[in-house]
Amino acid sequence: RLVPGDGQKQATNTEIIEMYNKRLIPLLVDDQGKLKTFQEAGINEEEYIAEYKKAGYYKQPYKLLYKIFPNDPKDGNSVNLEGAEGWVFPVNGMGLWDAIYGYLAVGTDGVNVIGASWYDQKETPGLGANISEESWQSLFPGKKVFLESATGDVDTKTAPLGIVVVKGKVSEVYGDSPKSHSAVDGMAGATLTGNGVTDAYRDVLAGYRPFLELVHAANKKN
Repeated sequence: RLVPGDGQKQATNTEIIEMYNKRLIPLLVDDQGKLKTFQEAGINEEEYIAEYKKAGYYKQPYKLLYKIFPNDPKDGNSVNLEGAEGWVFPVNGMGLWDAIYGYLAVGTDGVNVIGASWYDQKETPGLGANISEESWQSLFPGKKVFLESATGDVDTKTAPLGIVVVKGKVSEVYGDSPKSHSAVDGMAGATLTGNGVTDAYRDVLAGYRPFLELVHAANKKN
């Protein structure tokens, strides 16, 4: 939750936008995992975001991500790994019928998912379109973008990267094996959409691997 509340008073649209602008800072990351502001990279933010949405930010030399700040940020330097509460990655791929667009948020350890959404899709209502439903998106927090070893360790340099949408239930397909920690239940009648989501996470996160490696290494030091 971006704005703590007592459950009675809802934030206004203006308050939500103000909090969004305060807590989610768009940045760029290069192929070595180094963060830069748009100004430092000499790139116009609005033009970049509009131009590469369909092609995929993860394919660019400078890739888009968002740094999540706490409600009361102490560290105003956005290009530091320190001071973040997590990182948000734009995700795009192909569903059954058309392109799908979403976000995946990963915690400060560079491994654990803290949120997922699909905000733009044209999948079949009641089937593949369920990727946009909160009930399905709620399966993602706590999942791991890097596949753990049998001992529970994570080697960010060699481990498979992504979240797999299985056909059926994770518990039936993988039991409690390490693969179960990097997979979510599929949607009935939407196998091809699920495959598209799996492919999107694998392909997109591969572009951010150097950055995730640095985030994970920095977290282990702290």
